[in-house]
Amino acid sequence: DIPNRAKRHFHVMNVPLPGAASIAQIFGSMVRVHFPDQHADGEAAVGEEVLTLSRRLVELTIAVWDAVKTKMLPTPSKFHYIFNLRDLSRVFQGVFTCPMGEVIQSEATLLQLWRHEATRVFQDRLIDDADKAWFDTCMEKVIEDRLGAAKGLHKLPKAYFVDFLRPAEEDPETGEEMPPPKVYEPVPDANFAVLRQVIGGYMERFKEVNKLHAVDLVLFDDALLHFMRISRIIRTPRGSALLVGVGGSGKQSLTRLASFIAESTIAQITLTKTYSITNLLDDFKPMYRTAGVLNKSCSFIFTDKEIKEEEFLEYLNIFLNTGELPNLFARDEMDGILGEIQRPYAELHKGHEPTQDDLWAFFLKRVRANLHLVLCFSPVGSKFRDRAQKFPGLINNCTIDWFLP
Repeated sequence: DIPNRAKRHFHVMNVPLPGAASIAQIFGSMVRVHFPDQHADGEAAVGEEVLTLSRRLVELTIAVWDAVKTKMLPTPSKFHYIFNLRDLSRVFQGVFTCPMGEVIQSEATLLQLWRHEATRVFQDRLIDDADKAWFDTCMEKVIEDRLGAAKGLHKLPKAYFVDFLRPAEEDPETGEEMPPPKVYEPVPDANFAVLRQVIGGYMERFKEVNKLHAVDLVLFDDALLHFMRISRIIRTPRGSALLVGVGGSGKQSLTRLASFIAESTIAQITLTKTYSITNLLDDFKPMYRTAGVLNKSCSFIFTDKEIKEEEFLEYLNIFLNTGELPNLFARDEMDGILGEIQRPYAELHKGHEPTQDDLWAFFLKRVRANLHLVLCFSPVGSKFRDRAQKFPGLINNCTIDWFLP
């Protein structure tokens, strides 16, 4: 125990997890906003079945979360089996990105969407087939127990949701090709042949644009599953990924292709003998400007082979926790950024005179939303476990995708 004479010099705080009722109220309020009973004009916003099921999503998610926390306990080989409130948030964040009416038109589609998001958050971090099979059984049992077996909702086939299926359209005035619409929707009938064709077309375009880092992937089913998971993370605001697999499993290649489809700038450090923390921070600066000033998506790929000093992970941990790296910009560089960010701030906050703190907070908010950190680590040996324990942000603030051998 810490002696009282030492404690008196500190302010001690204990913040326990909110209870089940509080959690249900927090996320239930979000669900009611996204799935309202009716529009302002009095018309029903969604169908009665969809509305009824939406009110049960919080209950279903908490039930799965509790079951996973109880069963999937951390062990020396499964040290990352830690599930917290961030996981609940990620489930609902994914559900809320799918447009109502256009995509969510039935009770079955909404349940498939919720199951897909819960699977991405909870199941993708599990490291063996037995644990994954248990999770599938758990999902079916929760749905059957809470919604009943009469409608057979627990036996619905798995669906996979992506946002790159729709082709680009031409501008009717200029005839130029416009950016393809990004609509989060299910792959028709979970048909991997359709998915393989769409991704193959993007891969050919990626080869033309990036000859230096051209990828030539064999899109077998497992690769498609991992690709969809990475694509989902990069399209999500504040989405960062921890891809765990042995070398040569395709983590970087899949990330590059997914970033290209998401129209995200790809960044990676070039390691040299003299590369240091100063160089790492210098490499972060253009990414911050791309994400914060230009408001464009940026994917920063970082592998365990590039960890020349353990201090590198300290800065990555800070970024994942707060989004702000200490002493990154000099005073004159900060002034330049604040000057550039004034116009977009004014467009969103009309009539408000911002302070420097307001502008900087707005800049960091855009950085956190647009700068996606993709960590590609190998599970071989004890280094990965030791680093995850020293820098918990790598586990807590990343969506994990474990590449099974």
